Formats: sequence, C-alpha cells, structure tokens
Amino acid sequence: MSNDWIESFLARAVEISILCNQGQTVKAGLELVALLDVLISHYGDLNTNQQLEIKDLIMALQLCQNNKDFYSIADYLQFELPYILQHV
Repeated sequence: MSNDWIESFLARAVEISILCNQGQTVKAGLELVALLDVLISHYGDLNTNQQLEIKDLIMALQLCQNNKDFYSIADYLQFELPYILQHV
C-alpha cells in the first residue's frame, strides 16, 4: 500500500481551505469536488478505520456545502482530513 499521494493531497486541501476562508466559495467548491475525486480514487489505499472516517467526513462536507458553511469546510480540510489520513 503506497501513500505517496497524501502529502500533495493535503497541501491542496490547505489551499482549498484558504479559499474558503477568503470567501472564494465558488472556486473552493469546484476545487473541493476535484479533491474528493482524488480521495475516492485512493480509497482502496486506506485502512478500514480511515475508510469509515472518510465516509463520515464526506457526509459532513456535503452538509456544510448545503448550509453554505465554508468556514467549517476549511476546518475539516485543515484539521480533520490530515488527522484521518496520517493517524487513524
């Protein structure tokens, strides 16, 4: 199992969280979709706990998008996502 993609993936997640915090929500939303596509393509590289946590995270991100809560999306991308990918 190779997780070489995680570092660049997390750097991109931070960039998107910055867009969210800057109020660039359309650009952030579009880039978030692309980011999640990458995450889903590597889903099989994750352990079972990570997979479960990622499912919950994606549902939380969707709820945040529905509520136009881009500050919470930024928090998930900067804090929750790295924890899941590096520790769970």
